Amino acid sequence: MRLPKWATALDILAVVMALVAISVVLGGGFRVWVFDNRVSVTDWWRPAMWSAVALVLRHALVRRQPLPH
Repeated sequence: MRLPKWATALDILAVVMALVAISVVLGGGFRVWVFDNRVSVTDWWRPAMWSAVALVLRHALVRRQPLPH
């Protein structure tokens, strides 16, 4: 049975935010321009928090097929 698309999107968001948090810890942060707006990520805990929120929300609503699978 397949997961709903929103659950897969939350899994992807969690993994991307975890990778961003690790990148900030190792590299000290970064700033990029996205559509004429500057996005600055210099604290590791915010992307880590968003990763945790996405994981908790996804697994609270859809318990089948956990992320490692």
